[in-house]
Amino acid sequence: MDELVARLIRENERLARDNKALREELASIRAGMFGRKREHIDPNQLLIFQGGQEAISDDAGEGAAIVVERHVRKKKAAGHGRESFPDHLPREVIEHDVPESDRICPDCGDAMKPMGEDVCERGHYVPATLVVRQHRKKKYGCPKGHCVKTAAAPAALIDRCKYEPSVYAHIATAKYCDHVPLHRMSGIFKRHGVNLPKQTMWDMLVRVDELLAQPILKVMQKEVLQTTFLYADETPVTCRYGPKAKGTFQGYFWLYRDTDDRSVCDFRISRARDGPTNFLASWPDGGTLIADGYSGYDEIVAAKGIVRAGCWAHARRKIFKVAQQRSRDISPLLALVDRLFGFERALKKIAKRRGLTRVDFWHLRFQRRRRYYGTLFAKIREQVETLWSLRTTTASSLTGKALTYIDRQWERLTQCRADGRIEIHNNDTERAIRHIAVGR
Repeated sequence: MDELVARLIRENERLARDNKALREELASIRAGMFGRKREHIDPNQLLIFQGGQEAISDDAGEGAAIVVERHVRKKKAAGHGRESFPDHLPREVIEHDVPESDRICPDCGDAMKPMGEDVCERGHYVPATLVVRQHRKKKYGCPKGHCVKTAAAPAALIDRCKYEPSVYAHIATAKYCDHVPLHRMSGIFKRHGVNLPKQTMWDMLVRVDELLAQPILKVMQKEVLQTTFLYADETPVTCRYGPKAKGTFQGYFWLYRDTDDRSVCDFRISRARDGPTNFLASWPDGGTLIADGYSGYDEIVAAKGIVRAGCWAHARRKIFKVAQQRSRDISPLLALVDRLFGFERALKKIAKRRGLTRVDFWHLRFQRRRRYYGTLFAKIREQVETLWSLRTTTASSLTGKALTYIDRQWERLTQCRADGRIEIHNNDTERAIRHIAVGR
């Protein structure tokens, strides 16, 4: 009987944990669909767990830390007034004059004299228009009938194509910068009385890719791979198998960014490891790669001796999902991670105030991290172990998933302490690739 009771108790505890995990997952899905997308949290809710916000003082001694006020009232921003139009915009002057019959003073009857003018500027939009350029090629013939010479016209991107390069540029910009589908562009051209089918526009884009995009991408890739530091991220995009095919597949854009903020994209038909492996094949050995926890980098990292650094923004995102469930247990860990980001912001403010060069800032950040991060990482590690010790924490729960990510990425997440050039997050790369997500 006692054995049966014990077994039922264990089964009940297991079911309770599974039920909690399912409830957390459902709440996370609802928050993703209907909740706020920004990962902001009231800092006052975390102060109880961190005993005041620590920051690195610009005037403090080496390695010193001070406690700043918990709340600073922001000064009300002054109104910016009406913004004037930029100087580079062309001005079309329209003069308005007083009727001649009204240029008589009503008091004395004398003729009024000019005394300047008041100027007000209003924006005017000129709709885009398609202009037909007639290339008239002069012909010259020999009077004796020996030969005929005709002036050469500018070469077209496509043989016998009737559009100038400006149309190619407009279509490419509208599709890949403004995310306008080709069928919608075709309708816009029809409003101007021009029939430009989407298949024709696609052929034009293919030609632009062959003549311009691919050569430029190769040069960009070569320049980016000359650096020793790279940030990487990828995003999915739905693709069609062919112009007339009905099926779709999920391709991926991989974005690689260097410390000079130069970025280059690489398209792959899958998220397999051959994407980063092939792209980074010509990268010098021993570089540093900052990315999320994707395992597809492991092969090239091992082959070329690449130092792998992690992204604390990804770790915080998983912790924040738990905090959204109003879990007080996770709040101390979230407060510690937020202190990490606060430390980085404080360092950048110091560098800006001092007018430091990028290299000097990296050196400053390395020195301050080496003195400060040891203690902070130890506190984060301790808090992770404390959360694992709770009976309510299981590997399948949101808390367990967040802790598992931190455990597996710990060596990479703490790599930033060894090098001041490493950012603790990969947010800038995510922002650089965001326009692709907008186009989806």
